[in-house]
Amino acid sequence: MNILLDPFTNRIYIFKPGTSRTLAFRADEPASSPLDSVDSCIHALEDIEESDCMNILKSQSGNTLILPDFLIGFGTFVLPSLSKLKMGDAFQTRFKLCYPKYKEYYMTSEEYRRSDSSVTYFYTFAVRKNIEMIVSYFKSRKVVITDVDYYANVVGSNLEKDKKYPAYYLFVGDDYSEFMVWGGTHPIGTVSIPFGRQTITNPEKYLESGYFYKNDRAKKYSAFLAESYTTEKELNDETIDEMELPEAEHKKPRALRMLKGQALEAYLFKNNAKKLLSMVNDLVLYYHNEPWYVPVSTVKVVCNEDFYQALLEKSADFTAFEMERVDREFDEMRQLHVADNPLFKKSVKAERRKIDWKKFLNMSIGPKKKA
Repeated sequence: MNILLDPFTNRIYIFKPGTSRTLAFRADEPASSPLDSVDSCIHALEDIEESDCMNILKSQSGNTLILPDFLIGFGTFVLPSLSKLKMGDAFQTRFKLCYPKYKEYYMTSEEYRRSDSSVTYFYTFAVRKNIEMIVSYFKSRKVVITDVDYYANVVGSNLEKDKKYPAYYLFVGDDYSEFMVWGGTHPIGTVSIPFGRQTITNPEKYLESGYFYKNDRAKKYSAFLAESYTTEKELNDETIDEMELPEAEHKKPRALRMLKGQALEAYLFKNNAKKLLSMVNDLVLYYHNEPWYVPVSTVKVVCNEDFYQALLEKSADFTAFEMERVDREFDEMRQLHVADNPLFKKSVKAERRKIDWKKFLNMSIGPKKKA
C-alpha cells in the first residue's frame, strides 16, 4: 500500500493502483494541520491513529511512504575536470567540507555536465533525522514501511515516462503550491510556495509578495535592506527575523481604496495571480542559466480547469514562458505507479576503506620468472 502525505490537498492518502487482476484502492483522511513540517506531519498522523486507514496499513506486510518535497534538497558543485575514476572522491571531499555533519544526510550524486576544464556534479539529499522520525512513527504503530519516495519523483516518473527531456511543472493546490524542475530522469529542483488557489482567488486578499507570503516578513526584509547599508549585516533568515517591524504603515495601492464590488475582486485576482506568475517567471529564468541550463520555455500546470483558464488569461502579457495544462487532476495522482527510491538507502561514507599496510607490504609477489 502507498501512503501519501499530500500538502496540495492537505490530506493523507493510502492507495494502490489496480492491475489486470485487482481493483484499484484508495482511502483518505483530512490532515488536522498543514503538512509543511515534520512536526505537523506527525501531528496529523497522530490524529488519524484510530481511523480505518491506519488499520488497513497495519494489515499490510509492506508499505511505501511518499513524502512531501520540502524534505528534499538539491545542489551542484563545480569541480576541476578529472578522470571519472577520481571524480567520486573529489565530489565526496567537497561535500564533506561544505556539510561537516555529512553523516546526518541521505545523499545521491551524479555527473551533471562535463567540459574540458570542469565537471558539474549534481546531488540530492535529505536530513536522515527528519525521514527517520516519520518512519519511526509508523513503526511504533506497527505499520511496516519498506520503501520511501518523495512526491516530485513519483509524479515526474509517471508524467514524464519514456521522455528524456527536462520539463518545468507548477502544481497549484488549495493552500500550497510548488514549482518543480524535471531533469529528464529525476527532479533537479523544487520550490515550495506557501499559498495556493484559495489565496489567489480570495476576493478580500491582497497578496503583498510571492516570495514573502506574510506581509510582516516582507516588511522585515525591507527594514533589513535599509539598515544593512550602514551596518553591513549578513543577509540570512536569522538576521531578517531579528528585525523589528517598521513603525510606518505600509502604503496600499490606490485601487484598493477606490474600487468596489466586482471591479475590486477582479483587481485582487489579477494582482495575486501576477505575484505567483512573476515568481515562476524568475524561477524559469534562474534555471535557464548556469549551472542548470534547462532550455525549456513551457511550464506544465497541474490545477483545475477553471482556475487554469483564469490564470492563463492573466499571464499572457508579462510572462517569459508559455503555460500548458496537464490533463490530470490532483485526485488522479493517487493512481500512479510508485517505485523504490535509492536516495533513502545511501549516504556519504565516513572514511575510505582502511588498508592493512603490514599485510600489504609482506604480501608474497610470487616466484621470479627465469630469463
